[in-house]
Amino acid sequence: MSINVNSAETNALLRLFPMAIPGAEQKVFPPGVYHLGIPLSLHSPTTALFMVIDPVTTLATTLQANDSVRLWVNGLATSVIKIIKPGEENDPIDMELPWGGLVDGGNTLFYRVTRPSGNFDDSTPVLNVLFNNPASGITASHPASVAPGQPATFTLTRNYPREYDVVTLTVGRWSKTIPYAHPANPISYTLSSADLQQIGDGTHPVSATVVDQLSNSNVSPTTSIVINANQRVLNPPIIVEAEPGKTLDVVALKGRDATIHGQSWTAIASGQQVWLKLTGRNRAGVAVTLQIWNGGASRVNATWVSQGFWPKPLPASFLSQLADGSGLLMEFWVSEDKSGNFATATKFPDQVYTVRAIAPVAPTITSVKADSATGPEVPDGASTTATTFVLTGKGTASQTIVLRDNGAVTASINVGATGDWSHTLSGQELCDHAFTVEPADASFPASQARTLSRVHATDFQDDSYNGWVPFTGARSGFIRVHSGVKAFFNFTDINPATGYAGAVFYQDFILSPGTYILSMKATHVPDSPAPNLVNPLLSISTSLPNGPQVAYELPKNGVWYDFSMPFTVPVRQLIRLYIVNHQDYGIGNDFGIRGIGLKKQGASLSGVMESLNTLPPYTGLLPKVVLP
Repeated sequence: MSINVNSAETNALLRLFPMAIPGAEQKVFPPGVYHLGIPLSLHSPTTALFMVIDPVTTLATTLQANDSVRLWVNGLATSVIKIIKPGEENDPIDMELPWGGLVDGGNTLFYRVTRPSGNFDDSTPVLNVLFNNPASGITASHPASVAPGQPATFTLTRNYPREYDVVTLTVGRWSKTIPYAHPANPISYTLSSADLQQIGDGTHPVSATVVDQLSNSNVSPTTSIVINANQRVLNPPIIVEAEPGKTLDVVALKGRDATIHGQSWTAIASGQQVWLKLTGRNRAGVAVTLQIWNGGASRVNATWVSQGFWPKPLPASFLSQLADGSGLLMEFWVSEDKSGNFATATKFPDQVYTVRAIAPVAPTITSVKADSATGPEVPDGASTTATTFVLTGKGTASQTIVLRDNGAVTASINVGATGDWSHTLSGQELCDHAFTVEPADASFPASQARTLSRVHATDFQDDSYNGWVPFTGARSGFIRVHSGVKAFFNFTDINPATGYAGAVFYQDFILSPGTYILSMKATHVPDSPAPNLVNPLLSISTSLPNGPQVAYELPKNGVWYDFSMPFTVPVRQLIRLYIVNHQDYGIGNDFGIRGIGLKKQGASLSGVMESLNTLPPYTGLLPKVVLP
């Protein structure tokens, strides 16, 4: 779409003609939609859009003093205005539109001349202008290197693709404009043999350029590619079922023949004689061979050349002899001069495959032992105080499996020749564990999870303090049986020099981030009732700054009350846990403690906690106690 502001026809029809925009693109696609295009070189955050209104060429009427000329953009009045002063009636009017007035895509522009009386006229036609903002960027991705026979495919991706973009790929000194149909993005281009020859072997810089129809352009970051594609290519035959991993699964064939593909090579020609020999080992370790092609009548034919490969069965009768895990060597020769002389034939690179002759087995976890391989079984879903777990299970013989705990990889394990595996995990943290195993090659999904909860529990039934250190508040107490209950009992029958209050027990734990629950059972021994007896004031707490504390005053009734305190560890650290008696009087103040437990929130302390008996929290002022 174009405008001739000087045509007689236009002068006859219009009073005010459009402004001029120096440097604007005149030819904008699609035809008939836009009058002009505004490149970013004319209008940017640092460059106002410059426009000119020349009264001599664009006004059919004469401007008068005190007329105002205002720019309108997209149907809205702007702050860009010119007041005509005496003597300026025929001067060109320069206008600059600040950044932010135009939007991405189509925009409309006109100016309005307003008389002091309020009468006004608008320039016509309203200009339709195209503005592309932001300009599209582009990236080029490609393989790091190209070897003989490998495709070299480049992927060009624009972040703001637009119709009529021109995209150019440059490799070294070679470049090509890539045709595409909008809105295809990304664009792919694979170098042809001719392209590779023009570029040549070596390390070459790679870049891509995108230019839109308004001449806005960007260049991708420069990368590099190593091309070694112009060398002689000798592709040996392959076993189709064993590619690409070079593992031939005889079991998966289910008694069928495998398929060999003779491939193409540089200077392949019909009539060239070929030799193909396979060598493997049977279950007794004895070498077995099979000659597939043996020169003479074994020749390349025209179909082989035209389609790029030639199929040949690999008999199941030969494959059935091969031992699991053994190697299968495939050797290939070609008489390139068609002489049929094996002595002068070209030896191609050997192919070596691994034979899998045992049916694959989905790996499983069949047992989890606590502490050692001969330790007690930890049932699925149970809790345990053990820090070492011995896991055993089944899998495909000689296969590598991956052990995960709560989804995170814990170990890679080699399954034995009998299909059994075992792995020991030590130093396990307090939390819920969900163990799974899966093949490293992902040939089977992950096994059913074997779950357990690692907890800490001290019940004193084995006469062990299980890491809890008695302190001043323990006084003369010890583990014993009282009223038919085995626990730690502390009586006031011996007057300690340090008083009766103090830390009864403490123990250090290294805890990972999370919320934990410290619990125990305690009782006020009901023996020897007398007036003026005092009750024990027991609490549980941690060494965390501003950490929680749970305290109860135990009535003298022989009931075992439950203490339970959650606390949160923000980062992995050493935490000291305390059990404290704040009562410093010796008349009464006899207590028992048992069933100390520590678990991560969500874990089960089954077998440690019994039916719950709770008390209202102690709300009085607790006497201060010096903690270790």
